[in-house]
Amino acid sequence: MSPQFSLDLLDSTIAAPTAGVAVVGAIVRGAGPQEIAAAERFGHHAGMAMAFFDDWEGVWGTSRDALEDSFADLRRRKARAFVAVALQAKGAARDELAAFYDGTAEPAEDVLRRVAGLIEECGGRTWLELRIVEHVRLAEQALPDAVPDAAARAELAAFLAAIENELGG
Repeated sequence: MSPQFSLDLLDSTIAAPTAGVAVVGAIVRGAGPQEIAAAERFGHHAGMAMAFFDDWEGVWGTSRDALEDSFADLRRRKARAFVAVALQAKGAARDELAAFYDGTAEPAEDVLRRVAGLIEECGGRTWLELRIVEHVRLAEQALPDAVPDAAARAELAAFLAAIENELGG
C-alpha cells in the first residue's frame, strides 16, 4: 500500500471527474480560457478535499456513528492514503497497525477503534487533516476566477468552509 497509489486513485476517480464537471459548467456558460482553467483547478481541489473529507468522516467524523457501517474502510482494510502514510512511521504502533492490515479476521468494533487510534498515533490523521485544509485553500483560491456569479460563489465557499469547520468539530 503506497500513498502515491491511493493519491492517484483519488485523482482519477474523484478529482478528475469533479474538475471535468466544473469545466463543462464553465464552457456551457460561455467562459473564456482563464475561467475554464480556474474552474478546472477549483473542481480538482474541491474534489480532493471532498474525497479526503469522506475518508476522515468515516473514521473520526461526528456523524460516523450514524453511518450505516462506521469504520467501513478500516473494516475492509481498504488502501487509503492516510493509512499508507501511517504505515511509513516507525515503532510499535506502526507494527501493530501493519499486523492489522496483514490480517484477514473480521475485526470487532473495539479493534477498529484501536486501529483508528494507531493511525492517529502514526501521523495518518494529521496528514489527512492537513491535506483537507490544503485542498480547501486551493479550491478557495481558484473560486473567484472560476465562478463569476456571486451567489453561486458564496454557496460554494460556504460548502468548502463547512468541510473545514467539521474538522474542528
